Amino acid sequence: MAGQADGYAVIDLETTGVFNNDRIIEISVVMLDTNLEFEAEYDTLVDPRRDLGPTDIHRITPSMVSMAPEFGDIAGALSQRMQNRVLVAHNIQFESRMLFNEFNRVKAKFDPGVGICTLRHTKEKLPVACDLLGISKPTHHHALSDARATAEILRVLRPEEET
Repeated sequence: MAGQADGYAVIDLETTGVFNNDRIIEISVVMLDTNLEFEAEYDTLVDPRRDLGPTDIHRITPSMVSMAPEFGDIAGALSQRMQNRVLVAHNIQFESRMLFNEFNRVKAKFDPGVGICTLRHTKEKLPVACDLLGISKPTHHHALSDARATAEILRVLRPEEET
């Protein structure tokens, strides 16, 4: 499935909202090899230096991000983790757009390349897709839990890369 890529970077974000001026406040990446076997994972809160938005949805509070790095502080490490990997997300258009906006703010390049959208393949919200596929439900709107669930969906469905 991964072609010339080194594997997959399954991502999930929590954000202050859904618009282009909104910011990432948590990011998780689950790295899988070309056989969809677990390699590593990365998870961090991110200080957006602004209001956190709907805390009732993501449950991230100002005190939780007060000591977190800003996006510019993690951009290089994050880019390395996604480099030469197929990007995977449950709603890849949203996740890619938010990542692009953040990388753009710190004047760094981000090219999501080809990717796989598990939402497109399941046509269901993440918890429902997990139920239908017999995958343990994630702690919804917790980036690492959602990224792990999305990785499991990828392993079950094994969809082809998209553009």
